[in-house]
Amino acid sequence: MLTHGKWILQKLCGGMNMKYRKNHTFLKSTSALLVLSMTATILTGCQQTQPAEEEVAIAVEVIQPQTDTIIIENQFIGTVEPANEVIVIPKIAGEVTETFFQVGDKVEEGALLFTIDDTAANITLASASAAFESAQAGLITAQAALKAQEANHISVEAGAAETIGKMDTTQMELNSAVEKAQNAVGASRGSAELSKQSFASAQSMAENIDANLDILKTNQSNAESYYNSLSMLKATYQSIASSTATDLEQLAIQYGVTGFDAATDTTAEKVALKFLDQKSSYNTITELDTAVATAKSTITSIESSVNSAEGSYDSYITAQVQAAIGMSTSAENVETAEKAKSLAEQYKLDYENYTKTKILAGVNASLAGADASLTSAQSSITTASSSVKSAKANLDSANLQLEHTRVEAPVSGMITAIHVSEHNFASNSTQAYVIESTDGEKVVFYVAEKSIQSIMLGNEVTIEKDNLSYQGKITFVGTSVDPGTGLFKVEAMIGGENQNLVSGTNVTIRTITSKAADVMTIPIDTVYYESEKSYVFLSVDGTAKKVEIATGLSNDSVIEVVSGIEQNSEVISNWNSQLKDGVMIKAAEEVEGHE
Repeated sequence: MLTHGKWILQKLCGGMNMKYRKNHTFLKSTSALLVLSMTATILTGCQQTQPAEEEVAIAVEVIQPQTDTIIIENQFIGTVEPANEVIVIPKIAGEVTETFFQVGDKVEEGALLFTIDDTAANITLASASAAFESAQAGLITAQAALKAQEANHISVEAGAAETIGKMDTTQMELNSAVEKAQNAVGASRGSAELSKQSFASAQSMAENIDANLDILKTNQSNAESYYNSLSMLKATYQSIASSTATDLEQLAIQYGVTGFDAATDTTAEKVALKFLDQKSSYNTITELDTAVATAKSTITSIESSVNSAEGSYDSYITAQVQAAIGMSTSAENVETAEKAKSLAEQYKLDYENYTKTKILAGVNASLAGADASLTSAQSSITTASSSVKSAKANLDSANLQLEHTRVEAPVSGMITAIHVSEHNFASNSTQAYVIESTDGEKVVFYVAEKSIQSIMLGNEVTIEKDNLSYQGKITFVGTSVDPGTGLFKVEAMIGGENQNLVSGTNVTIRTITSKAADVMTIPIDTVYYESEKSYVFLSVDGTAKKVEIATGLSNDSVIEVVSGIEQNSEVISNWNSQLKDGVMIKAAEEVEGHE
């Protein structure tokens, strides 16, 4: 499909050749040669390109991910109650393998009360550990496969571009060969026709000169139409570039610009440049200005030719007589030129109908295969990342189950009742030990289901009342919903002596509700969000690379990175309005050193 500018040029050239073939006199052939010469000048001007502006690297700062522990605290409202006794209930059910202490014994906080058979818990933990390691290995394999497919995709695209470029070159060479052959036929026919003319045919010469002037004037009109089309193209470009519209995509639709990309087409001028690229063979306004100037010059040249033809009647007559001498030679030249033209046209036709189609089919097949492989590799990354998350959750659950096989005293005090014994079954819904504590006061509060999973026996809490703070620990975590509140009941014992909290009063409790230990983290302000996806920019070989990541727990300063980058990745940490995928970058200290 021809662009607007190329179509105008072809119409101009086509108009000249058509006029040339309708009349084979010397006068018309000479005029056609003049027009073809000027058209070649136009095409040469159109093909000139301006050197690309050098891209300027932007200054960035980079950091590497750190290994850190993220802790999230939540705040609740609780009620102070007297601390009488603590009921110890195991978190899991199972056979009691060993018990410690008797009723009446005093125990210290953290003392081991009894153990539950951990055989199944250890098996589950071993299985979960193996599954987690396997999932991590699968993710590493998927990441390596993705890198390989990305490299292959780049290679296939480069090969396709090279093949298309060679096809264009071959097409240009064949077009040029046909055009030269057509010109040769026209020239030889013109020479043969000249040889048949009679010097005495002055009246005929005058008529031919008039016809030649008609052709020149037609060419002049074509050149002016071409000039006007270029001027309209420039005016449309300037109208788009100077537009103050805020909706650039609508602006692109208004002027028929396709392939709008909000990430790159960020200004009206960029939309205008895309319009210029799609509607013409010009990539910059400078190229278009050059073409406009060339077209204007062509009009002037044709006007000069018209004036010259009008004043050169005698010189055309003399040339006609001289050309008649070579009549016999011209006839042979016509036959040779026509054979060469037919052969060139057949070569071009075969290339366009067979060879070109075959090459394009191969290129498209290669690109489709590379796209499919890359998409599959990207999908594998998502699947592998999900597997790692699932395996990590199972591993954490297995560790927790193993911890629950050892039941410790949540507070210091006296054991007042024991309801479990060795080799008997301990239920996770009945009382095992009852400990009477007098070490402090108790705070009762209620939490939602999403938080109860992270609140563990022994967790530290901070109780605040009247600008005073007290420390305590979780002594009871409810396993069923309280019917009165629809929440889970939690109790915490306040440590220390001489507490001045009054029973029945409300206090504020702060405790850990989420924790991610020894995880890969990056500053939270290095993460960008787009279409509900998270991504960062990496520094890779002097360019910025946009990489999607999967995130986990976060606080005010850092966020957990589950997948997407490595521990040694260089993450761009400073914001820059010019930062985008593929932009050239330079370390900030390098920029400062050159200033």
